[in-house]
Amino acid sequence: MSEVINVEWKNLGTLEVFPPANYDVINGVYLFVYDNKIIYVGESGNMFIRIKHHTINFKNGLGTIWNPSKDESVYDLMNKNYHKYSKLESDHKVWIPSSVVNLSHFHGYSFKEWQDENISINDYLKKVTVWVGKIDPTKDEKIDKEKRTLLETAIQINLQHEFQISYYSDTTEFCWLGKLEHSLQAIIGLEAHSSNLPDLEESSLKVLKQIFK
Repeated sequence: MSEVINVEWKNLGTLEVFPPANYDVINGVYLFVYDNKIIYVGESGNMFIRIKHHTINFKNGLGTIWNPSKDESVYDLMNKNYHKYSKLESDHKVWIPSSVVNLSHFHGYSFKEWQDENISINDYLKKVTVWVGKIDPTKDEKIDKEKRTLLETAIQINLQHEFQISYYSDTTEFCWLGKLEHSLQAIIGLEAHSSNLPDLEESSLKVLKQIFK
């Protein structure tokens, strides 16, 4: 795609209170940010429905919940080989939903028991900030979808490279930042502009600055 993608970033608060009263973003990409680090990248043509669906899944134990210790970065947990995630789970550093594909693990406890031992889902949602990157829609949803998924993939791949973030199965379709909709070749030459960027820790912000001019 030769067209420039213009993005306006907006902080929508935490997942606990989504959507905020000033919600007005429909089309674009979104980031879930934990401790000023990006833990998930998504896209949607209806942001309200998509992010609300995430919130419902989290509350039902169907979302991945990171629980790093005070001396760990969440990126430290995300760059483990997927075969080691059962160990991280048994150490209570992550809750991995059973819906995660191709991951051989078995919970020895319920989601409620995990929360009682570690962090309640409501407290976790308070820690996850939602940043949305608004892209003005066209009249062609196919074009809009391509813009969103290319930008989503560019953010995911650049973060994955910078922090050695692993795949959560033996395929390369899904990493912990979300499903990779495009290949590296597809995003080469992608041009994106933004007059503002999300508030992130320095190394994560550096990754976004590689994408947005």
